[in-house]
Amino acid sequence: MDCLSCIFKCLSIFNCKNCLINKFSFNPPRPSSYTIENNNLYLLSKVNSGILLTFPWIDYTLITIPTASNTEIPAIHIINSSANLTLLYCHGNSADLGLLFYYLLELSTQLKVHILAFEYTGYGPSKVKPSESSLEKDAEAAYSYLISKTDWKTIVVYGSSLGSYPACIIAANYKIHALILQSPLASASYIMCSSVGKPRKNDAFNNLKLVSFIKCPVLVIHGEADEVIPICHAKALVKNAKYPYQPLWIERGRHNTLEIQNPFMFYSHIRSFLMELPQLVQAVITKETQEQSLSLEISNEKTKSRRGSIVESTLGRKDISFEQKRFI
Repeated sequence: MDCLSCIFKCLSIFNCKNCLINKFSFNPPRPSSYTIENNNLYLLSKVNSGILLTFPWIDYTLITIPTASNTEIPAIHIINSSANLTLLYCHGNSADLGLLFYYLLELSTQLKVHILAFEYTGYGPSKVKPSESSLEKDAEAAYSYLISKTDWKTIVVYGSSLGSYPACIIAANYKIHALILQSPLASASYIMCSSVGKPRKNDAFNNLKLVSFIKCPVLVIHGEADEVIPICHAKALVKNAKYPYQPLWIERGRHNTLEIQNPFMFYSHIRSFLMELPQLVQAVITKETQEQSLSLEISNEKTKSRRGSIVESTLGRKDISFEQKRFI
């Protein structure tokens, strides 16, 4: 057992794991890269400051979404006039909506999609400490908002880095069209490991466990030279996914620059995935239907077998009782 695994095991025993995870997993930009005034988002960085700019074919709306924690999180809903699908975007641990805004515009333009990008509790103007639990609630709140506006068949969840965890939470528990994971982690306890094994009990950000329950096409993208999360995490997720699409491994790709290092390969592969979704989703539906039918047949056979055993056992007891009465 590696050193980090031992640490996690000890922390789990003494209920200290969450304290360590929350301390080292979240790194919200401080100060926040943006502020919200009069329902507008203003950038505060030295490079881009002032009210946000958009392109003629793209518009955006700043909204607030209530969560199960009795808080509200800001979100940006980007509307692309050429789009049919919506990306529900879950960002990484060192970013916020302000830092990501122009990248999200580029993503919307390149892929011709709408985007709903939500902030995490403890990020942006929020002063609350982020946690694994609040991250889950934020993701579920964002999905609830989006599903009230559109059909699940148009929702593609996109998780980057730490955002792969809320993305997998949504995909494993709710109906979505597809899932895209960029530079994802398998789980917290494997983060410093050179290889990834089986899902571990009581692990944090346990995508390795979640991905096996996801019933939609899954695209995984990772850099071969990722200096933060080794590519073995992505490969383990592909191996454990029920419906993996051809993954994209970017040669010399690092953690935060995949779309910059090889933009053509990056965007082309995602476009191909999105274009093939009708066929991919139909294949998933067909396989799930077949598995459900087979499971039902097996269940019925087991029920018949149990009933037969009960009848046989009951008849046997009656026969014995009858014979006993005859010879008394």
